[in-house]
Amino acid sequence: LLASFGIGNMSQVNSISGNMANAFNIPTWVTGIALVIIGSVVILGGLKRVANVAEKLVPFMAILYIILALIIMTSVLLIVYRGGITFAAALNDSLSTVGYYFVVIWKTITGLFTGKSSASDFSGVIGIVNIMAQEASYGIANLIYFMGALSINLGVMNLLPIPALDGGRIVLTIAQKLSGG
Repeated sequence: LLASFGIGNMSQVNSISGNMANAFNIPTWVTGIALVIIGSVVILGGLKRVANVAEKLVPFMAILYIILALIIMTSVLLIVYRGGITFAAALNDSLSTVGYYFVVIWKTITGLFTGKSSASDFSGVIGIVNIMAQEASYGIANLIYFMGALSINLGVMNLLPIPALDGGRIVLTIAQKLSGG
């Protein structure tokens, strides 16, 4: 328990505090104290408290990943085409890309059960870094657009109704509520 307050969390709180000070002029000590209080309440509340917080927070984070990815991808298109594309066209292109990734992810996951996909169709950290390097070689806009696509992937994966994932937890919670439990 004591290590959780010092090993990684202190550097994260320091980083968050610095970013809040730079972005919103909030003093670092205010952000630091707020994060310590929130973290203490969650950690000292035990595993059930951590689970309750994660249960409510993570689905919103998954949706936020997708929304932010849309913003990133739309912004990249607007910057790259410098007035040669309207906001509506850039947003439409980004939404099409999001839809495409939803379909690809769905086909790949269902393909695992039908034999049309294999574990080699998935990539870990090293594969992602290799793709990032390839996209970076085409320019910063491609890299940022890829990061948006990666955020979509994270959001979609978290929302899948698989018991071990957050989407599975959402399905179980909805089923509980509907059954009166």
